[in-house]
Amino acid sequence: MKILHAILLKAKEKGGIWFLAKKVFSLERWVVMERDMEIPIPQLRIEDSYQVRTAKAEDLYLFAHLHKKVYADVEGFAKRLKSGQTCYIALDKEKIIYFVWVSSYDIPKSLTYQFVKLKPQEAYMYHALCLPEYRRKKIHSSVMTIRLKDLQEKSFKKAYVDCQVNNVPQVKTLLKHGFIPYKIALVLTLLGKTFCFSVKQSDLLKKIANS
Repeated sequence: MKILHAILLKAKEKGGIWFLAKKVFSLERWVVMERDMEIPIPQLRIEDSYQVRTAKAEDLYLFAHLHKKVYADVEGFAKRLKSGQTCYIALDKEKIIYFVWVSSYDIPKSLTYQFVKLKPQEAYMYHALCLPEYRRKKIHSSVMTIRLKDLQEKSFKKAYVDCQVNNVPQVKTLLKHGFIPYKIALVLTLLGKTFCFSVKQSDLLKKIANS
């Protein structure tokens, strides 16, 4: 009952029946993709009006402002930074318009991470978000180039990332950056609880690789 009550309160806060429906039941297919860091990196440049850098502890107040538009767990982000994870941010003046996290060890917030056992000099990219009004400006692709170069300079051997199978633009962006499909995962949400299962779908992996 406590879980259901929490869901109802959140649905009221979000102001939509769709949010409630997704929390009661949803089934999504995700693909985990991998990249050999010896592959050349595409040269993409972000617009001069935007700044890209890694976040610092003193940037947390910027995430607090961002939380008014999209979900940004400032307290959780502070713990991630303290633990040594890296967050790349793109800014329009003093406003964060995009962020993505990179870690080389356990990532409890990423369900699909459980299907990847990171070895030394391997990294997992996760929790990327771009403000709606800044999408379709190739910001994600440009920041991807920057973080891949950073990993390459630090002698990382492999990188992993995940996205929803039906997010075609994201899948194509990852393919262009040298990622290939590695594993398919089913993410089931039932009464507010989320479960993740690895499934064998070789045909779907081939389809994604050729998309």
